[in-house]
Amino acid sequence: MKTVSVKTLALVAFSFIAVFPAMAKNSPTPSRTLRPGVAYSDVVQVFGPESRVTKLGFDVPPDAYAVEFSIQGSVADLDIVISDEFGDVIAIAEELDFNESIFLSRIGDPALVTGPLTVEVIYQLAAAPVIDGRTIRELPFSLLARVVDVGEPEPLVPGRVINARLLPGRGMMQVYEVDVPVAAGALRVDIADTDGDLDIFVHPGRPPADPHAYAYSSQTVRSTESLVVLPTGAPPLTSGRYSIMILDQISLDAPVEYSLLVSLQSEPPASLVGIEALPRARGPLERSLLATVEISIPDGGGSGVIVSDDGYLLTNWHVVEGPDGNPSGDIMIGVSVDHTRPPAERFRAEVVAYAPDRDLALLRITSGRYGAAIPPGYRFPTVEMRTSPLAIAEDLQFIGYPWIGGTGSRASITYTRGTVAGFQRTGFGLLVKSDGEINAGNSGGAALDRAFRLIGLPTSVVEENAGQLAYVVPMSAIPDAWHEIIGRSKNE
Repeated sequence: MKTVSVKTLALVAFSFIAVFPAMAKNSPTPSRTLRPGVAYSDVVQVFGPESRVTKLGFDVPPDAYAVEFSIQGSVADLDIVISDEFGDVIAIAEELDFNESIFLSRIGDPALVTGPLTVEVIYQLAAAPVIDGRTIRELPFSLLARVVDVGEPEPLVPGRVINARLLPGRGMMQVYEVDVPVAAGALRVDIADTDGDLDIFVHPGRPPADPHAYAYSSQTVRSTESLVVLPTGAPPLTSGRYSIMILDQISLDAPVEYSLLVSLQSEPPASLVGIEALPRARGPLERSLLATVEISIPDGGGSGVIVSDDGYLLTNWHVVEGPDGNPSGDIMIGVSVDHTRPPAERFRAEVVAYAPDRDLALLRITSGRYGAAIPPGYRFPTVEMRTSPLAIAEDLQFIGYPWIGGTGSRASITYTRGTVAGFQRTGFGLLVKSDGEINAGNSGGAALDRAFRLIGLPTSVVEENAGQLAYVVPMSAIPDAWHEIIGRSKNE
């Protein structure tokens, strides 16, 4: 029987580590020790299945946030096997690269923990390597362990913005410290001006290497992250020195810039509160790109489409459904102003109406990102809705924020094309089938006809083997009462 999988197209929040399953039991603890930053050189003797294994002990220090083990100088395929103190294999690097590496961090899967590890270098192929017609029986190599420690925190001054950068070589992690006086009403940390999904961890005293050990954290799928610690919190804010860790938990190889501001008040800093005017659209494509927004809730999100100039927008219900089955009360709206970058989170919205059976939700933008009122006369770019029937083979265009549309931890806006491939009857009408390329994160985005009129919202993908078919909820499925709400807003 063939296997068919159906996937909705919303994003789910990145979550911390699961436990890596045990794969095998290791032999007793090795007598030789690998020291951080000191290359260990040896030779693997190749005799088929009984090739000698080089086995070294390594102690993960308490201040290590991450450790990278790498083979250097090998002329054949050597692999790395990492085992914990109980002999259970927790990580293997066994690609076809000659010089393998394994990067373990406190937030990885498996998670790095303080204590002893066993590191093996092994040749696993059945036949010895042949180079220039000569069978090789000895494979020299060097093994290096590079430790990324938390380092000395960089001091911060409350009220002063700093611009910084997370780097792959540092595990996409940076630590800071700030002194909180006795009279402080709060400790607030804000991240802004970044293309990454960065998270904030705060802890009294010295910075722990493990983010799990921090007393406070703010971890969402957003780039404009904020964390407020209050004297009435749990644990309560007290005077003294606090450590702050900024971390990209998703991308390990894409440097990302950000600005960081620490303040001693619970309200957002004035420099972040203002609402900038959106650029004027130049033609239907530009208007569609501006009107197709990113929607994020604390534990997921997707895309949406603005359909009235005072801020009503349509999306899928599963994009804004909270973990309790009710509409999320914390909805952020990102707009693509620079199409080469992920969207800028500028607004907040609320759910006005929803229809779970049709996977539809009607939202309205209510304020700026930090709660500022929308200025009088402020107008949003919109997409015209088409309710007339579609025909098979009609051209379609898709705009949204699929997860695969970015090489870092957040995605920029993505445009793809397809056709009307057919229709599927449902209890509320027809779903539109399309061969257009849409993926997780496209949910609730724009499905447009040739004239850039909104014909529906991508809602799911059906996959079988290497093929996929997209399903779109058409505009004809929008409840009449919603059209009345949107129509009234246009006439006011």
